[in-house]
Amino acid sequence: FVALALVLLGTLIVLFNSLPRLFKPTTTYTAQFTDDVSGLTPGAPVRRSGVQVGAVGPITLDDATGAVRVQLVLDRPYIIRKNEQVTLVSSLLGGDAAIDLVTVPPTEGHAPDTTPVSPETILPGVRAGNFNQLVAQASEVVPTTQETLNDIRKSMQRIEKMTPLVEDTFREYRDL
Repeated sequence: FVALALVLLGTLIVLFNSLPRLFKPTTTYTAQFTDDVSGLTPGAPVRRSGVQVGAVGPITLDDATGAVRVQLVLDRPYIIRKNEQVTLVSSLLGGDAAIDLVTVPPTEGHAPDTTPVSPETILPGVRAGNFNQLVAQASEVVPTTQETLNDIRKSMQRIEKMTPLVEDTFREYRDL
């Protein structure tokens, strides 16, 4: 009796930890990424406005094209709308990834298209800016080390040129 109870307890733990959405009504969408989806695993959160609305389902690779298809399992009543972009976001340090449903701003003069997307539609997925892209953008803004050293050298030369004038000023001040 005790052994049977332990087996049943173990089965329930595995069942409810690995398949938590089995007993919830869900809607499944498919997103396709042309880039890599490193860090994304089944079970990763799908969020809208920072709130988890679902989870990532199976991830498949099309060997011929290199495209990655990711199933998004959204809890009901949540749906994906036409004005939302499926975006893969990665954490800066841990490398964990998640899917965010980001609202795309409407074009000027047009109202946002908030009609629901059909679950049969394959949604294009994009990757949010990662650390390497941020470093590349920062390197365009921040001057190179050589430029900084040249600026420091020019400043020091100006100070050296002013030194005799400052010494004369101090001498006159002392005499006064």
